[in-house]
Amino acid sequence: MACEGLAILPFILAIWTISGLVTSLVIYEVLHQDPKHILPTISYLGNFKPQIIIHAVVITISTILGIVTAGAIYRFMQLKSQMSDFNISPCCAKASFITGCLWCIGFEIAGIVPSNQYGLVHAIGGGGAYLFGEIYIISLAVITYRASPRWNSKTVCNIRIGLASITLIFLLPFAVCTIHLQVKGYGNPTIYFITALFEWLSTFGLLGFMLTFFPEFQQLTFRRPDNWKENWIVLRQKIQDPEDLP
Repeated sequence: MACEGLAILPFILAIWTISGLVTSLVIYEVLHQDPKHILPTISYLGNFKPQIIIHAVVITISTILGIVTAGAIYRFMQLKSQMSDFNISPCCAKASFITGCLWCIGFEIAGIVPSNQYGLVHAIGGGGAYLFGEIYIISLAVITYRASPRWNSKTVCNIRIGLASITLIFLLPFAVCTIHLQVKGYGNPTIYFITALFEWLSTFGLLGFMLTFFPEFQQLTFRRPDNWKENWIVLRQKIQDPEDLP
C-alpha cells in the first residue's frame, strides 16, 4: 500500500521513538554490563551519560511529533464530522486532543528529568504520560469504532480496541510493580525485571496504536494557507471529490 498524504507521520513518530530508546538500551548494555539489571527500565537509562543526552533529544522530538500527530487526528475528526452523517461532539474531540497533548508533555517531563535527581517530578511526568496515553488511545478506539464504517473499516477499529486493551493489561502490572519498588525499594530483581518488561511493552503498545491511523492519514495533506485563519491540514483533493458527487 502506498504511503500517501500524511501517512508517514505516525511511522516517523513510532520508528524515531523506538529506535532512540533501543539505541539508549544498547549503549547501556555495552558500557555498563550490569548483571542486576538484565533489562533496565526506560527511566533508569536516562540516569547515565551519554543516554541522558540521547533521551533528551529523542523524547523532545518525539513530543513534537506526538503533538502534531494528535493535532492531525483532531483535524481529521473535524473534517469528517462536516462531511458525514456521524458527527462527533467538538468538546469530545477537543478533550481527546488535549489528553493526547498531556500524554506527550508527560513523556517529555519524564524524558528530560533524571529519576535519580528529581524522583518526584520524574514520577509525576512518567505516571501522567502512561495514564493520559492510555486514556487517549481508549478514547480514539471508542470514537473511531462508533464512526465506522463511515470513517474507517471495522477491522481497523477491532485492531485498535485490541491494542488499547492489551496496552491496558501491560500497564496494570507495570503500575503495581512500580509502586512496590517505590515503597519497598529496588532490592528485588524479579520485581524490577517485571517492571522494566511491562514498561517497555506499554510504550510499544502506545506507539503501535498510533500506527493504525495509517488509513486516516492517507486522506490528509498539508496545504499552505492563504491567511493565518485557515488550517494547514486538509483532506486530499482526490479524497474530497467523491464525497461531493451526488
